[in-house]
Amino acid sequence: MSEQSTDYLFSEIGRLIQLFQTLCLENRKFLAEPFSHNGLQALIDNREYASAELRSVESEIGEAFKNLYPNEKFSDLRDLSRFLEKGSQENRRVLTELKGALQELVSSNSQVEDFLMKQKSDMSESLKKLHQGSSMLKGYSQPGSTESCFFDKIK
Repeated sequence: MSEQSTDYLFSEIGRLIQLFQTLCLENRKFLAEPFSHNGLQALIDNREYASAELRSVESEIGEAFKNLYPNEKFSDLRDLSRFLEKGSQENRRVLTELKGALQELVSSNSQVEDFLMKQKSDMSESLKKLHQGSSMLKGYSQPGSTESCFFDKIK
């Protein structure tokens, strides 16, 4: 097992940790700003980009892992986690950092979901009020485009 291959594997794991931290930071940024469609769209766009990057990093980690440890099973990050757990002190330190970044991401994702559910609920309430107001105004609908609905009702 070459030192360069090991370094490459750990650099890719470092990229994965950075990716998780970046996504978490984007979530926090979204939550800190007033809600807007543009802010939500930016969050979605960043997630799409990060998702593509995540697939690439996972693929690189898989290849590096299989080259270094051909007798070890690797199909996803859980296998990597199990392997790092039973490895050296440095491996366990990297695993702790990886798990921490993932836990922060999961937590911030949950906060974003809760925030969006609240926004959806608030929007639903606003739409109900708007609909009620619309229903009331239908009683004042104009018979023709040039006539006044208010004066016609008074006559």
